[in-house]
Amino acid sequence: MNARDSYLIGPRHAWFAFAMTCALMLFDYIDRQVIVSLFPHLKQEWGLSDKELGALASVVSVTVALAGIPVALAADRFSRVKSIVCMALIWSLASISCMFSRNYMQLLSARAVVGLGEAGYGSVGTALIAGHFPTRMRGTVLAVFFSCASVGSVLGVVLGGVISAHWGWRAAFGVVGVPGLLLALLYLKVRDYDTVPLMAGGAAAGHGSLRGAMRLLAGVPTLFWICVAAPAQVVLVSAVWAWLPSYLNRVDGLSPEQAALRAALVVLCGAAGAVVWGAAADRAALLRPSAKLQLTALLCLVSAVVLGFAFGASRLGVVLTPQVQFGVIALGGFFMTCQAGVVAAVVMDVVHPGVRSTGASVLSLAQNLLGLAAGPFIAGWISDAWSLQTALAVMPIFGVLSACLFLVAARGYERDVARAALQG
Repeated sequence: MNARDSYLIGPRHAWFAFAMTCALMLFDYIDRQVIVSLFPHLKQEWGLSDKELGALASVVSVTVALAGIPVALAADRFSRVKSIVCMALIWSLASISCMFSRNYMQLLSARAVVGLGEAGYGSVGTALIAGHFPTRMRGTVLAVFFSCASVGSVLGVVLGGVISAHWGWRAAFGVVGVPGLLLALLYLKVRDYDTVPLMAGGAAAGHGSLRGAMRLLAGVPTLFWICVAAPAQVVLVSAVWAWLPSYLNRVDGLSPEQAALRAALVVLCGAAGAVVWGAAADRAALLRPSAKLQLTALLCLVSAVVLGFAFGASRLGVVLTPQVQFGVIALGGFFMTCQAGVVAAVVMDVVHPGVRSTGASVLSLAQNLLGLAAGPFIAGWISDAWSLQTALAVMPIFGVLSACLFLVAARGYERDVARAALQG
């Protein structure tokens, strides 16, 4: 039975690894996104600018991006399971430490350590799941995995809003940090796959060195285009996720708790969209493999149009009631995460089997540094210069850019898949 139809060890082990990895992904993003619902409290208590608030969200992505490749390379060569356990322990303890911050710089530093702990988790988790499941299921299971980021963001925003309203913003960090410690210990029961030697064309590729791994990855044009297309869409996603609670608070006059709950619904729509569009991409690929990327390009364009209208309708002379506008934003949220599972599956398809974690970490670096880190900061900068409404109306431009780049990526995808199959 070939890799398209077979499990690595068996369905039971695969689904246990999947469940545990998804559970940790959930708390990864709870700890990452809890900060956005605390923006109003931090702005009031410390008098922070929108740019400073955006940096509290962005700094996590910066440290994830910078440390992701070394962590993933180590995991590829030694143990994915043990690497994930260490990462979860670090980010959970760092999240708890945020509650003891006494000024902005202390909180910014603690948030940076949260990102240091999360570095490589998404990429290593992606490789572990992809290794356990048949190729034909990768787009769907990885879409579910990455939709846990959306669900975790929802819970982070909701929990942050509710906890801060009752016990203060400091307590929110402590409450969300504890479960990750427990899950990290349970994760030791997950089965890993054997490390694959780095062989390319019959010759060892650098004996597991970073240079050897990068040499293998540099020969994959599809990986490059995915690493510029995906971050462009993530800029839009991260800007909406980070600033929607503040937008609803300032523009629609909702309380911070109500704004957090409304924003959480939009992120939840994104979680559902990631699964639906990941499964749709898998089905499209049955007819023609590159169709999955062409479909993703179309969906990115749709998300840009819908969200651009939602936030910019008033500038076009169209008056939307708050209820209708929120419905349009939620619809845009359903489309804007369309790339989440698809891009991870594509990277698993086109890179050498021995550097899957490292390949995924290159994608993670691009998405974190050029996408997740850039989105909240760019939107905050535009908001300081003009207004938050203007900022969110402008950000869908990145969705249009992403659509164009995904079409370019589709052109060489099937060729790179065939090359990777020969290497495996």
